[in-house]
Amino acid sequence: MTTIKHYISWTILKNTYSVFINNKYRITGIKHDPEPIDPFLFVANHAARTDPYFIGPHIKAVLSYLANIDGSSKFSKIISPLVGLISKKKGMPDLSAVRNALRTLHKKNSVGIFLEGDRSWDGETDKIHENAGILAKKAKVPVYMAKLTGNYLTFPRWAESKRIGKIFIEFKQIPLKRVIDLSNEELDKEITAFLYKNDVKDEKLKDIAFTGKNLAHGIQYALWLCPNCMSHDTIYGKKDDIICRKCSSSWKLNGNLRILPPNQIGIDLKDWMDWQKKMIKELCSRPGNSLITSSEPVAWYEKKNDLPEFYDYGRLELFPGKLVFIANSKHNIEMPAGKIKYCIDNFNKNMEFSHDERRYHLQLNGKNACKWIYIFRYLQGLD
Repeated sequence: MTTIKHYISWTILKNTYSVFINNKYRITGIKHDPEPIDPFLFVANHAARTDPYFIGPHIKAVLSYLANIDGSSKFSKIISPLVGLISKKKGMPDLSAVRNALRTLHKKNSVGIFLEGDRSWDGETDKIHENAGILAKKAKVPVYMAKLTGNYLTFPRWAESKRIGKIFIEFKQIPLKRVIDLSNEELDKEITAFLYKNDVKDEKLKDIAFTGKNLAHGIQYALWLCPNCMSHDTIYGKKDDIICRKCSSSWKLNGNLRILPPNQIGIDLKDWMDWQKKMIKELCSRPGNSLITSSEPVAWYEKKNDLPEFYDYGRLELFPGKLVFIANSKHNIEMPAGKIKYCIDNFNKNMEFSHDERRYHLQLNGKNACKWIYIFRYLQGLD
């Protein structure tokens, strides 16, 4: 059963902070089906840091969320055990977290999972990485799904401030009998179909004005390629303006992430992000051994016993087939780029990836991690 400490902490947060932000950000819950009786597996899409608090007042059950808190604030690290958080490694398989989730469900406590494993970069539901179907079947519990739309436009992953617009949360249940009757693949397919959304292109959201200040601040964490001069890592935001520091091209960005005036790659941020993905494929497919892209200054660490151990400062370079770290004062590091996996970022501050059973931690000092994540995903054949 849920501990008294977990129940009290959850209840206080749900009835105070969660209610406050539900009112502030104009959140509407839409229940297509009633909430199952405990225990159940709760799954949702993920775009904003505050998604659990957006959902809170709409759920009766006391949930234990699977989550990673690396890079989180001190407050988040203190509150996490109080609200029953199940620790999970970000962006990579974690059998220990799965076992703990099963144990929690077997104790008749409900578990919550954001199935993309991370927040969306562009407002579109990413690939579902967590295998919810197997977990629900093993635990013999129903699945309760929540699709949030408007949460990305309210707080884009790269942004430094929130906007005010509207958020809709739709709830739907997959009853236990259906969970049992469907195959793992069919169950995951049904979950994926329900959770899909695309905030920037959503017709319902286009008629809702999302407003705020300094709408382009932080845009350098999402946009890394200028469509006019094709320079890398020269985009930055100033108030509501997207600017290239190399060619001085500029565009206005509104709260619905429309680009004004539209440029040759599209009309909004989603078009720009999709174009960058397309250009990654083109850049990585060019013949020869020339430099594809780079970032500097970068601080290189290797994680040992989950703690980062500093190696050196330097420059990160990508060539066809290999990643090279040009160290300032130590030996350079080189590795096959196609064998780099589980690449993630933590709150736009740093990047981590695995290679040859080792885990590396890179501090990018304000440079774009999104670029590297999509490059390594492409090289692994994941995009």
